[in-house]
Amino acid sequence: MSFLRNEGRPLRLAAWALSLSASTLSKWNGGFDSDMNPLTTADNRGKSGKVTADIVREVVEEAEKRKNRGEQIRLESFAGELSEKGVCLSAKVVGQILIANGLRDPDIRKRRPAFYQSLRRQIPNGLVGIDGSEITIFYGDRPFTFNIELATDIGTHTHTAFSIGNTETADEVVRVLEAHTKEWGPPLGILCDSGTANLSETVLNFAADSDIVILPAGPGNPKGNGSLEGAFSHLKDVIGIIRLDISSPRALVQSVLETAVRVYVTMRNKLPLRSGKTPLENMSTPVSEEKRELERTRLKNFGTEKTDNSDNLEKIERIRFLIRNRGIEADPDAVERAERTVTHYDTEAIADAEAAFLKAVARDPKRLSLPYFFGILRNVQKQKENDAYAAYCRDKYNFGRMREIENMQQKAPEKPDAESIVRLVGAGIDAPAKPVRRFALNRARAWTEELAAEKRYPGSLKKRFGDAIGRLTSASIEKKEKIWNVITEFLNPGESCVT
Repeated sequence: MSFLRNEGRPLRLAAWALSLSASTLSKWNGGFDSDMNPLTTADNRGKSGKVTADIVREVVEEAEKRKNRGEQIRLESFAGELSEKGVCLSAKVVGQILIANGLRDPDIRKRRPAFYQSLRRQIPNGLVGIDGSEITIFYGDRPFTFNIELATDIGTHTHTAFSIGNTETADEVVRVLEAHTKEWGPPLGILCDSGTANLSETVLNFAADSDIVILPAGPGNPKGNGSLEGAFSHLKDVIGIIRLDISSPRALVQSVLETAVRVYVTMRNKLPLRSGKTPLENMSTPVSEEKRELERTRLKNFGTEKTDNSDNLEKIERIRFLIRNRGIEADPDAVERAERTVTHYDTEAIADAEAAFLKAVARDPKRLSLPYFFGILRNVQKQKENDAYAAYCRDKYNFGRMREIENMQQKAPEKPDAESIVRLVGAGIDAPAKPVRRFALNRARAWTEELAAEKRYPGSLKKRFGDAIGRLTSASIEKKEKIWNVITEFLNPGESCVT
């Protein structure tokens, strides 16, 4: 420590070096009291009011003003300005309203949560996610890069163990597993990516000796290990960039990093997430041996169930057929990766991409390769997802459709009669938009059930409906038959009409 003594302030400088990383954690202070207990904050999720046509109109008008001025709409700031004007909506809802009314193009990421969502939500210490990420510490202008290997319990979100090394290796993975096992006992399963360190012989032997099931997430599927992705995102946000301006050996740099990670893990585990309990409290929940055995069996069968999926087999066969019959040159490893990757796309997208790929190859034979095909497939899949999301937004927040539904509500008679029901059914049949059609027919169903409850004999009610349909002089015979069939379904209990 002579380099510190040369400055004459060894204790002060050492304390400053260690406190530098802790200072980047200052934004956590608002969440804890003086005893490091988490403070209760208001949770307004699910308490927002209904989005009406008038609210949609205000959002659309404000957005159109910005468009006319040539300004770019950024959802977060735009939603904040709307909130100041009394329109309190989340950025997500504001974005959906803009998409529904043609003021924003849908551009969504591929969401593949099936693998991860079907594994999480289970017992404490049942499934543990493991992943590594690089952190850089600056010693003056000289960077030192470390790998942080972190273990997180999937069911409770508890960060259970970590290790810091030079690179992500099998030994680092085993070191984290040993630390987790020492504190909590061996988990039933390990969720990880398909990296060489995670699936090395050393890790596989450790898992086999401890009777642990290894479940690697598929390629191109970062959400397959979503807890770790989120953990590292929070970790790096909290730690920030640590830059040491004093002369120090690597050991001091690593000790500072270990201190920062330990503070983060401790504080993170004390903050409750979706329930009133903290991750540590959930992790300490006792679990019977019977439940652990059931969970062990489920984890062991999970990979087999995925492999036996008939839809995946069809997708794999399509890519094999394309490679074989079109003479695509690819080494065995590339073919294996293609077969794994193609299962993450929709069958319809694969068929459309194949047709576009063959046309492109006919124009330019140099395009006959697997990377070119998967480039087309990604674009086709993304376009289909964007189109589906835009249709969802239009069904939910299109101003014209919402206004049409509100007009129907305002024109509704206080006392429903056969003529009103027949007109409403006719309007529902003609409505091009699914939300309007659903609203009209469901309202007509409720009115029909209300009239039927007042009548002892259904025959007289059917006659009234028949007479009302007969008085529709502007309707065709085909439309009258459709109206009659719908009303007949309403009068028969137990039969559904519109979904």
